[in-house]
Amino acid sequence: MLSLKLSSVLASLADLSTVDDVFVESHFGDEHMKLIVISPHAQLPTTVEGAEATENLEQKIVAKICDEGLTTFHLRKPTYSIDQMRAWLDALPERYHQHIVVHSFYDLALEYNLKGVHLTSTQLHSSNSFCQAQLEFLIDKNPKMQLSASYHTLDELRFSPARYDYVFISPVYDSISKEYNGASFSFEDLQATLPHVRNPVVALGGINSERIKPVLDMGFDGVAVLGAVWNESDPVAAFKEIKSECQIQQDMCLP
Repeated sequence: MLSLKLSSVLASLADLSTVDDVFVESHFGDEHMKLIVISPHAQLPTTVEGAEATENLEQKIVAKICDEGLTTFHLRKPTYSIDQMRAWLDALPERYHQHIVVHSFYDLALEYNLKGVHLTSTQLHSSNSFCQAQLEFLIDKNPKMQLSASYHTLDELRFSPARYDYVFISPVYDSISKEYNGASFSFEDLQATLPHVRNPVVALGGINSERIKPVLDMGFDGVAVLGAVWNESDPVAAFKEIKSECQIQQDMCLP
């Protein structure tokens, strides 16, 4: 359940117009720890009782956290049609499209010059030859486009193809955004498996600022967050706290 307080969000967004031409370079590039934010499943509400409507609130927050250093945002809207996905992207200023990875309607990655495409576990288990042909076409058209995937078992993770730029494994902890989705792996099994995976592995599920260090200690290459950002009354402040903890832990690991 989202607990956004519109007044808190608007306070964080108040200075958005002053940073329109400023990009904060994230310390977490491909050679460093990955920090990824995943969208809420549904569009954020635009009205709160007693407050004025704020259109495209979600896109405004995404723009702000990109200005705060986020380089990869996964746009996952499983119930959206392609027209709804286009409307979402149209409401986000074009300069932020380079940060977006889509989980559906992969043609949008070329249409909007997005960062990449992500294969869900359902898509990976599908024998849909059209989907595979579509991916090959996209990569051929844009070889720099990132390709990622989701796994929910350690066996899938062990045999992941090297073609993916990174992969998710989940849920590592009890999910924050899905109450019914409990942790699926022991820390010991994760520590034993991660060194043998060909791809950078990103931890997903129940990740918050307090779990950054344990995740790094297990051997993960990064974290993906959803509930720890969107379930907070101020998503921008929540992101900044997580980013700060990632920075602290990474600096401690540097030689």
